[in-house]
Amino acid sequence: MNTTIEQIIDAMPHPTLTRITGLPSCKKIRQVHSELNANASSIQSTLGDCVNGLLYLTLTPQQYATVSGVPFTVPVHPGPRSVIPENASPAQIAQLKTAYDMMTNVWLEYTNTDKALKQQLLRAVEDIYLRDIKHSMTGYANVSTRRLLGHLYSKYGRITPEALKENGNRMRKSYDMSQPIQTLWVQIQEANDYAAAGGVLYSLRQILDIVYTLLAKTGHHFRYACREWRRVRAAQRTWQQFKNHFTKAYNDSRTYESTANFGYAATNHVFGAETVEYMQDTQEALTNLANAAVADKAFVTQLVENNTKLVAQLEILTAQLTQKKLATQTRKRHKYCWTCGFQDGHDSANCPNPAEGHVKEVVSNKRMGGSKVGKCPK
Repeated sequence: MNTTIEQIIDAMPHPTLTRITGLPSCKKIRQVHSELNANASSIQSTLGDCVNGLLYLTLTPQQYATVSGVPFTVPVHPGPRSVIPENASPAQIAQLKTAYDMMTNVWLEYTNTDKALKQQLLRAVEDIYLRDIKHSMTGYANVSTRRLLGHLYSKYGRITPEALKENGNRMRKSYDMSQPIQTLWVQIQEANDYAAAGGVLYSLRQILDIVYTLLAKTGHHFRYACREWRRVRAAQRTWQQFKNHFTKAYNDSRTYESTANFGYAATNHVFGAETVEYMQDTQEALTNLANAAVADKAFVTQLVENNTKLVAQLEILTAQLTQKKLATQTRKRHKYCWTCGFQDGHDSANCPNPAEGHVKEVVSNKRMGGSKVGKCPK
């Protein structure tokens, strides 16, 4: 990790910016700004999306949001020293010191990168054009790179409403499928940068809607890609994700066209592009239907097997329950009456309706000529 200003500048793709001689113009400012953007994004950082480096230093928060869908976290200095509790173990102390050092280095890299970018910009522009925001005692010490750029744009990079309108038309210029899709990305990015320089800030959603419309107007080329993009959750719709998604669709389309020598060209020539597309849609639908039928058949087979197993288990449980019920009933008939026989209501001594010759002192294993009936007569 480079933390000194000199190390940071040496690692940048533009150590020296294009110098603006004389009165700055919008075109000259944009050139310098573009080089600063490249320098800032070349510094690897985990404070944002881990892709655009420290680009946040040279863009407004609104502009950065159109580039990255991940919010940028501005680091805060962790303090003069690491805070260590009195009862901390040696391992905890080591961890706290390591964490403190890492936070300090991240803060230093962020702060010194801004200083390095500011130093480059101050060398590229004559001081007279920046003096309005120069402090009499501290100079530019407390002025950020972003503020310097904002001052240059507001004072010398004014863009007329007519120019902004023309820029909007350039942004919405129809995409030519014969050109690489990267030309469309450049078209949008340059128009967005120009608009931002003129004080017109497009939101990420506006930019995505504009480009989506341009691609949808190309006809069948991006129809599937547009359909899939509509299914992407709003939180995942970033500019980079959009470019990746449709670049892949473009490459797939070019690959499909390159197979013309294997018969596709002839089919397209005989039936027409729309008919071929319809045939492809039909084939896709039939494939999906066949897959669904196979899945349904497998599901029904599994369902029948499960039901068979459940019926068998139910029969076993029913038999077990019946046996337990019979056993319970048998256990309950533990009383014997000479007149009434085996039952669970009373014994022979307490028979409510004794027959002639009834014997009161009798037990089940010595019935003494008593009844063998298993329950009392109604």
